[in-house]
Amino acid sequence: MAQAGISTGVLVSPLIPGLTDQDLERMLVAAAQAGASRASSLLIRLPLELKDLFTDWLQTHFPEHAGKVLGLIRQCRGGKLNDARFGTRFTGTGPIAELPQQRFELAAGRLGLLRQDAGWELDSKRFRAPGPAGTQGSLFDSESGCLPLTANRK
Repeated sequence: MAQAGISTGVLVSPLIPGLTDQDLERMLVAAAQAGASRASSLLIRLPLELKDLFTDWLQTHFPEHAGKVLGLIRQCRGGKLNDARFGTRFTGTGPIAELPQQRFELAAGRLGLLRQDAGWELDSKRFRAPGPAGTQGSLFDSESGCLPLTANRK
């Protein structure tokens, strides 16, 4: 997409302390090499409907890490697996939540992925008319690129 001139970015999420945080810098380097112009990251959230599912998945696939990972998440969430409060639900609190965020900011900054001018504004000059008849473009009027007035609407 970046080679086609489309602004691209990466969301490193969910960042799971003790499990996926070890790959943080490597993911950002790969994204920058692929042409990403910005990046962001979110700490794992485990709302009520997900915490049991995630815990079961963790114990099934990473039993040797499950206790440590759940403990680290609880350290980020005031002793719980989730903190739904606005302002902390995606970031967490305390040193276990702050360390990966600092690492993210350092690596993303070094790679130029924290730019505010990353070209995310819409530019209609980049849009093209739909393709020839026989493709999805045939759903639209060929001259205007809009649904024809005679389209069957319910």
